[in-house]
Amino acid sequence: MKKNLILLAVLLCFLALAPQSALASNAVGIDGIRLIDKNQDDGMTNAFFQHALSRTTAVKAGFASGDDLTIIEVSYKGYNQRYYNGTFYELGGAYVDDSDDSEIGFTASLGYETSIANSLVVGGAVQMMLIDEDIMRQEESPIFLPRLYAMFTF
Repeated sequence: MKKNLILLAVLLCFLALAPQSALASNAVGIDGIRLIDKNQDDGMTNAFFQHALSRTTAVKAGFASGDDLTIIEVSYKGYNQRYYNGTFYELGGAYVDDSDDSEIGFTASLGYETSIANSLVVGGAVQMMLIDEDIMRQEESPIFLPRLYAMFTF
């Protein structure tokens, strides 16, 4: 897990130092809470990619892997103010796989993000996942998960 984390950190640093265009329409990021939260499969190595569809919408794909679970998420993201700066919502799906079973579920998020530098965006959200609670080792569904992340834009 540490080897994957180091590789991911090197990749993110390289992308942050790459030349920036006038309109950053792509981003790659990591969720810090998912990385350290013991309630989310004892911490999960994760990364996500975001691509702009228009000035106020994007598509986002993410991957997370922990001790027992692997999660692949794809979602549609809509901004209420400006791109990378303001409140947003996400609607999508998730594929969750563990050693015994796999499930497909629905995800929705509400959050806020802001650009703190030319190529760095930070944000936070509350994500709701509607899935069979047994696979996520929770008592009931929907499951609410916190998100606190950083993205490098390019």
